[in-house]
Amino acid sequence: MANVFISRGRDNDFLDPFHQRIIWRIKNPLDIDWETELFIVEETLKSLTSQQIRIAQYWGTGELTAKITTLIFNLAEKYMLGSPSVARVQSYFHAAMNDTFVITWFFKYHWDVARPNQYDRNLSTVLFTPVFQLTLLHTQLWQDVQRQF
Repeated sequence: MANVFISRGRDNDFLDPFHQRIIWRIKNPLDIDWETELFIVEETLKSLTSQQIRIAQYWGTGELTAKITTLIFNLAEKYMLGSPSVARVQSYFHAAMNDTFVITWFFKYHWDVARPNQYDRNLSTVLFTPVFQLTLLHTQLWQDVQRQF
């Protein structure tokens, strides 16, 4: 793929577009006070406005790329961009989304941290949290993620 921004290095690390190693500033989950984090999540859920809930439901349900693609086309029409420019924007957007998903899945399985509603089974979340079991399909997707870079 021509427009990939992030690539994989020889030592299983990630490289930026200039082939420089990316130094991630991600706190080790073993150093996180998960009780405090859960308290923050609980307090945030209690203070959400109806508008914030609607926004979360809009962006958190359905296919995200379809929503953003529609937004791109609407902005392109508003600012009268030609087809070549729209194609370029779409290509950069989808390349960035690809990189984002690959990196997200990489760290999701690297760290394997529970979600807040797994710490508190009675936590009432705004969005449905799907039960995620590592099935054959997910195993194949994970293998594809590993090969992506």
